[in-house]
Amino acid sequence: MNPNNNRRGSAFKVSGLRIKLILAFLMVGLLPLLGAMWVATETVSDMLERNMVSKLNQAMARTERYMRREGERLSMVAYVALNDPSLRDFHSQVSRQEALRIRKSYGTDFVCLSHGAHVKGDIDVVFTRGKGTLPPSVGITTVIARGKPLPALVGVYRKGEWAGVAGKFLSVAFLEDMEELTGVEVGVYLRGGKRWGIPPNLSRAEQKRLEDWLKKVTRKGVPLYDEEMVMGGQEYKTIFFPLRDWERKPIGMLMFSLSDKQTFESLMVGNRYFAIIMGLGVLLSIVLGWWIAGRICEPVQRFAASADNIAQGDYSLEVPLTQRKDEIGNLARAFERMRKGLKEAQRREKLASLGELSAGLAHEIRNPLGIIKNAAEGLTSKERNQEEKNLLLDIIIQESKRLNKLVTDFLDFARPRPPEKVEASLKELVEEVAFSLEGEAKERGVSFILSLEEAVFPFDRDQMRQVLLNLLFNALEAMPWGGEININLSKGREGAHLKIEDRGTGISQEHLDRIFDPFFTTKEKGTGLGLALVYTIVEAHGGSIHVESGQGGTRFEVRLPLA
Repeated sequence: MNPNNNRRGSAFKVSGLRIKLILAFLMVGLLPLLGAMWVATETVSDMLERNMVSKLNQAMARTERYMRREGERLSMVAYVALNDPSLRDFHSQVSRQEALRIRKSYGTDFVCLSHGAHVKGDIDVVFTRGKGTLPPSVGITTVIARGKPLPALVGVYRKGEWAGVAGKFLSVAFLEDMEELTGVEVGVYLRGGKRWGIPPNLSRAEQKRLEDWLKKVTRKGVPLYDEEMVMGGQEYKTIFFPLRDWERKPIGMLMFSLSDKQTFESLMVGNRYFAIIMGLGVLLSIVLGWWIAGRICEPVQRFAASADNIAQGDYSLEVPLTQRKDEIGNLARAFERMRKGLKEAQRREKLASLGELSAGLAHEIRNPLGIIKNAAEGLTSKERNQEEKNLLLDIIIQESKRLNKLVTDFLDFARPRPPEKVEASLKELVEEVAFSLEGEAKERGVSFILSLEEAVFPFDRDQMRQVLLNLLFNALEAMPWGGEININLSKGREGAHLKIEDRGTGISQEHLDRIFDPFFTTKEKGTGLGLALVYTIVEAHGGSIHVESGQGGTRFEVRLPLA
């Protein structure tokens, strides 16, 4: 197998190493990124919250300055009204029209004159306590306008018993001006529950919380801050500013609020920006991880393919990646040196094995050839009678058969054909072979004890028959005085497990390690190729064979895969 053949398409091949690298990249890259995002979110949100509090404080300060300047302006308008003689006729239409003109010109909500207990202007305005309720110059007081009590910022200018009065109600229009000036939401909450600029759909809990804050503000007389004020189901950051009349009596509070939706964290969560950024981060990490893992896995896969070739005994293909300058290149060059060394060792081993096989074959052939030669020479002797000549002919025939079997076994061992696997029952094959040897077993006083489970899987029947015959013949020959041979077949997840156990003479420890070597035998007429051939066939089936032996007998165990 050429390792370069795997190069094409390997960039899209999913492997365990690639998945692990991608997960590692996600763990190493994404988790710190998410942690950094969380820290950044918290930091930016904290900064924005501080900015919001600062903005609320600035809005409160601007409102104070605005009300101070507005009060001074209203005092100036009051001065103008006081010095307009047409306003002093309380009951004339001219007085009412002149007051309306001044109000519109100076942008006030009402303009009027006060003389004693009488107050007259462009609308029906009555101060709650008559003349005594007017501030000395500028202040907040409660005004009853058209039957409704309203807080108002008023400016007063006095001259003798007369006083000019101009004012602006702290109403919705005033709050809109404040919001435009400050950039925050402004509301008014009065004692008694009247409010402007505050969501109308307050729950009982929200209404109670407002009442609690009103009590705190009016009691302490200083601005207070609530970072989790809830109104209408929406969270706000709010500064409560005490609202007092010119006599310093609490009448309510101004509220400067910013919605929590303006914080970075709320924007991220509320608008799903965080989820989108996190999703994009995961996707980017996977794409980058896939690409980087591919760059790492592709040479590793090529290197693994080359290593598989070497493991299978194919030393003909050079190890790729030897030109790389990194650690993989160093490893590839080391493997290439190892491949060359193994190739040379394989060549030497083949030559040594060939010499050993040749020597063994020559040794095994020499004996029957010598016997045949002696027998042939005996046939030429005139002193031999016909009976002796017939005996010599039988010897020549037997030794010729022995030579033919020796050559056949050697060819089977030297040039083993690949197994032709067909779905079959190993149990039936064992029973068939045992039955075929039953006659010879009885002659030796041996009986077969079978304990067989069904095991159906692909294998070469002819080759496995040869394995069984060799193992059972060896067991029979090891028991010249008779006995029992146990044949056990079981099937599990790992495959079929065949055990053949005799009660014979056993194999000495010095010979045990060599019994699968070709031409090794302890029998007088053995070829030494039977167990070597068994080993080759079992290995060709992807299985393994193991032997244990002692004075109580010998046990061969054959394990065969089911696929």
